[in-house]
Amino acid sequence: MSYKEIADEHTKKINDLIDGLFERVRSVQSEFYDNLYDDIVNNLTENGKIKRGNVGSLSAFPAYRKASGRLLNWIIEAINELSESIAKYFGFVTKRNVSEDVRKATETLLNQLGYNGKKFSETGVLYSLVSDNSVERRVKVAAIQAINTGKSLKDFRGQLQAMILGDRATGKLGIVEAHYHTNARTLFSEFDRSISYNIAAKYDLDYVVWSGPRLTSSRSFCASKKGKVFPVSEIKGFDKKDWQGKIPGQSTIISAGGYNCTDNLLYISKEMAEEMIV
Repeated sequence: MSYKEIADEHTKKINDLIDGLFERVRSVQSEFYDNLYDDIVNNLTENGKIKRGNVGSLSAFPAYRKASGRLLNWIIEAINELSESIAKYFGFVTKRNVSEDVRKATETLLNQLGYNGKKFSETGVLYSLVSDNSVERRVKVAAIQAINTGKSLKDFRGQLQAMILGDRATGKLGIVEAHYHTNARTLFSEFDRSISYNIAAKYDLDYVVWSGPRLTSSRSFCASKKGKVFPVSEIKGFDKKDWQGKIPGQSTIISAGGYNCTDNLLYISKEMAEEMIV
């Protein structure tokens, strides 16, 4: 296997996990809409209009929380898959078995994010993905407004569809997908960049290939660097620069191009870097 093949394989793994996350998010979102609509028809509808009732008691909300919990468990499984890919990549680059190093680094980072291998800390970053109640709150407010205005079931269904499911044709994200897009889209990429930096430092890999898809939406800061080789010291030096989308106070080593950036920083040896630059 060549370096390009191992690098492409690792990059594909990250992209596949991002795609897999949002496939599951959209499934949770669709299930939430179906359950909520059925709840409303059965408990909050009278003569074709939304009637007064206890919106908070609808079973769709605890069902949504359970589905979100399953999604969080899948994220842990996906992170473990990503760790295996990281170990394979660095095993190729260093010609050593780095699996135990990657495992320990993964365990440490997951602890920092609020997962100790058995349960989630309710104050941790990962748990906050599912404990955030903004999705439920927005839906409940919309339902209460529909009750107060005597909105028809037909009109309220259209409102719920637009709010919860979004509109794929116009690119409008549904309410659950938007939440994860804001808070979790770069989860796997940032995890990869953090663990990779940890392993690279241990094995004196002082160069980076800035990798990522050439998207029309890529900010110029990222687009100008893709496919190029940089010393790690130069990547760190970017912290002193400003660009559109930069995350204030966060290292370029971890955030790369900033908000919503899913680019990879692929670490290589000085010898590999010299071959690539030539």
